[in-house]
Amino acid sequence: MSHPLAESTSVFKNIKSQNMEKWNLIIDVAECTNCNNCFLACKDEYVGNDFPGYSAPQPLHGHKWFYIESREHGQYPMVDVAYRPTTCNMCDDAPCVRNSADGAVYQRPDGIVMIDPDKARGNPDIVNSCPYGAIWWNEEEQVAQKWNFDAHLLTGENLDCAVSRSVPRVFFAVSK
Repeated sequence: MSHPLAESTSVFKNIKSQNMEKWNLIIDVAECTNCNNCFLACKDEYVGNDFPGYSAPQPLHGHKWFYIESREHGQYPMVDVAYRPTTCNMCDDAPCVRNSADGAVYQRPDGIVMIDPDKARGNPDIVNSCPYGAIWWNEEEQVAQKWNFDAHLLTGENLDCAVSRSVPRVFFAVSK
């Protein structure tokens, strides 16, 4: 999928120039209005849904796999609020993967960082391995969790994630 924003984004170009195939989520933060559709789409996809090998069910309350940061600028009467959706960064050299001795957290060849729900069960230390706070502890399931790029949806002919279908300012792309 090609989009003008994706082509002009330096991060996208850097990944492209490495001649590899990697999934990318490009969010136009200048257009974010704090609608929370990304958060709701993620909740809708994972709450109460078990995706064996990909994710245990997300709890209804407490987890924010997509979180909208807000910053206020200026002072009355000229105040502006900027919003920034945040989620797992799918780091190229992910600290959570480096700190996972048993393979509970791993990176797929397409760049998606995964937490194996079976191997991660009973290991709350995984939560602290992410310096960005993107990993959450599911008390009920006793497993560390995060947004996994909707990897369970990226099979066969379906190459789209729930978040990109629900938010018009999110672009889902694969680059080589």
